[in-house]
Amino acid sequence: SEDAAEDAVWLKMLHLLVLIYEGVDYEVLGMPVSPLWMHVEDGKASRNLWMLVGQQGVSLVNELCEAGLLNCLRIVTKDIWSTAGFQVSVSGQKWLQQFPDSV
Repeated sequence: SEDAAEDAVWLKMLHLLVLIYEGVDYEVLGMPVSPLWMHVEDGKASRNLWMLVGQQGVSLVNELCEAGLLNCLRIVTKDIWSTAGFQVSVSGQKWLQQFPDSV
């Protein structure tokens, strides 16, 4: 978020992995998926489960963080599990503006 007064929107790692998977499933992202053992919680309970994940997508997210285009924040869940949250940085917003709206 560019303005500190604005509500900052963060996306948890689990939700980002689901979006990457859906991109692969709908053939928008051309990458293989592989199983990953993850801890998830739904607000009431938590559990571990296998998820199909596009590992290349995860690598790309890490590269975008290293390039300063995404902000990354380590957060702790209600039941004390560590995860990450992501937000498009000011530099990332400027970078995205160079692309046409049709992309």
